[in-house]
Amino acid sequence: MRIEKLKKKYSFTDENLKKIQEAVANAEKNTDGEIALAVTPSSNSYAFWELLFAVVMGLITSACLIPFSSKIKSFLDWLYWDTNDYHFSFWLLFTVFIAILIFYLLANIPFIDRLIVPKKVRNRSVYNKAIRIFVHSGVYKTKSNTGILLFFSIFERKIQIIADDGIASKIPHETWKNLANSLAEGFKSKNPTETIIKAVEECGEILAKEFPCQKENPNELPDGLVILGGGE
Repeated sequence: MRIEKLKKKYSFTDENLKKIQEAVANAEKNTDGEIALAVTPSSNSYAFWELLFAVVMGLITSACLIPFSSKIKSFLDWLYWDTNDYHFSFWLLFTVFIAILIFYLLANIPFIDRLIVPKKVRNRSVYNKAIRIFVHSGVYKTKSNTGILLFFSIFERKIQIIADDGIASKIPHETWKNLANSLAEGFKSKNPTETIIKAVEECGEILAKEFPCQKENPNELPDGLVILGGGE
């Protein structure tokens, strides 16, 4: 899924992106915590699993053709006046190649792709990408180590929340896990903007209890939702 398609499908219009940005800014007014948001169509390309599936199905297809070898040879005898052994080999390999191609294209359909790729692989891909974003975007570099990332991965239908050391030392992981689960359910709605805004507000309330706003409260991270490309 391309970025423009993602924005259109989930109604991430300029107006809605501005609403999310304002929600983050308002949530951070009452806390020293910093909230970062990112969304991606997919956390991995999963090309290996798609190709593996296609090759395995191609081999199964070739195995299914073996009982029909005599009929295939009879057809080739009718098709060619002078049949050679390589004709049968050629058509067998060609059929397997077409089968692999068809199954590879089918494997790129999101619904089928989610069935092919093991859940553990998908979860690990989301976590690994969230960690990279957490580091590369500088969420870990806030003054009091109070940065938190809410990461949305569309294909995997998973939300990963990464909290810096300052937050993790005071707020249990279970709190963020529950928020991520409620976010995942809400993200299935036709307008996830409201779901994100609600999550940001809830996140702000949680942070405000443990990290209330001090006299100096600089905005250390950009507000708003960052839309990233998919895959690796």
